[in-house]
Amino acid sequence: MKISPSLMCASQLEIMQDITSLLKLGIDYLHFDVMDGNFVNNLALNLEIIKEARQLTRIPFDVHIMVQRPSQYFDQLIEYGSDIIIFHVECLEDIQKNIDHLRSKNIKAGLALRLETSISDIEKYIPYIDYVLLMNTKVGFSGQKFNKDIFKKINYLYSYTKKKGYDIKIISDGGIKLEYIEELYNKGVDVVVAGTSMLFNNRGFSNNLSDFRKIKFDSKNRKTQEINLKFSETKYKAAVLKDVNKLTLVEKELKPLKDDEVVVKVMSCGICGSDEVRVFKNGMS
Repeated sequence: MKISPSLMCASQLEIMQDITSLLKLGIDYLHFDVMDGNFVNNLALNLEIIKEARQLTRIPFDVHIMVQRPSQYFDQLIEYGSDIIIFHVECLEDIQKNIDHLRSKNIKAGLALRLETSISDIEKYIPYIDYVLLMNTKVGFSGQKFNKDIFKKINYLYSYTKKKGYDIKIISDGGIKLEYIEELYNKGVDVVVAGTSMLFNNRGFSNNLSDFRKIKFDSKNRKTQEINLKFSETKYKAAVLKDVNKLTLVEKELKPLKDDEVVVKVMSCGICGSDEVRVFKNGMS
C-alpha cells in the first residue's frame, strides 16, 4: 500500500515547508488537486506549486483534475512535472481522446469517479488507463465523512480488473482514517490519498506515518468476488423479420460474456443474398 499526501489539506501558507517535511519522511507520492470552481464549487491548487515542488524531488506526482474541460490544463501540468494525470469521467470532453493525448506524452492516465458514479461508466476505457481514483466522499472538499459503501465498489473494480487481466492501480480518496486502511487494501486499493483524517492533523506527520507503516499488508487477504461482467452499452438493436417484407427494429439486452467470448460492435449491416427470398417472398416459414 502506497500513501499520497493530499496537498489540498496542507497549510497553504507553509505548503513548501510541509512538502519538504513529507519528503524527508519518505512518502511515496504527492497528490495535487486542481479545481476551477465549475465542476465543483471550490478552487485549489495554483499550478505553480507543482512546478516549485518538482524542483525538490523526483517521486511521482499524481494530479486529480476536477474541472469540466480538463484538457486545457494538460500541457501545463506535463510541462511542470506531473507524472500521473487523473480526470473525471463525468467531465464534458471526449474521454478517449484525452486518454490518448496523455499516453502520447508518456504520462500515466487515470479516470476519477464521483461517489455515485458506476464502475460500468468507465468499463470501456479501462484497457487504456493506468489508474482509477474512487471518491469515498463528495468530490471537492476535505474533512468529509468516509462512506463505507465504497468498499463494495472498490472490490467490484478490483475483481473486474483481475478477471480481465488489466494492470490497473486503484486510488482511494476522501475521508480516509487509519482504521480503514487494512480493509481498503484487502478490497483492492493500491494507493490512499491521505488528508485531514489521516495525515494533516495535530498528531503530526511523523506519528501518523509511523502508525500507517505499522500496518501489515498481506496480498493473500485480497479476495475477489464473483461478478457478471457489465458493459457501458448494455443493449443492442436487432432487425427482426416479422412477416414478408416487414423488418422490425427491436432493442435487446446483452447477455453476460463467458471467458472465451467478446462483444463486437457493428455500426451497419445488410442481408445475405441467399436470405432475400425470405425477406421479400416467403418470410421465416
